[in-house]
Amino acid sequence: MRIKTIFFFSNGNTAVTNENGQQMPEFQASWLLTYVNDMRRLGAEIDENCEILMPERRRAQLFKTREGWNWRILEAKRFG
Repeated sequence: MRIKTIFFFSNGNTAVTNENGQQMPEFQASWLLTYVNDMRRLGAEIDENCEILMPERRRAQLFKTREGWNWRILEAKRFG
């Protein structure tokens, strides 16, 4: 299974397509959570107080769920 294109969106999500342009949902994950989880695995202490600055001058916030962590964009709090 060959991946042709990986899209990184400013909302923290991804899309992945194969050679035929078909989406591959099994590879589509939040790039923000993937990165945060990788840093936590390496020993970083990251929680809901971590300031996350997204593309397009938006802030994001982590929050705890039963399954682990999730995040949301805080539209009203643009930085800069």
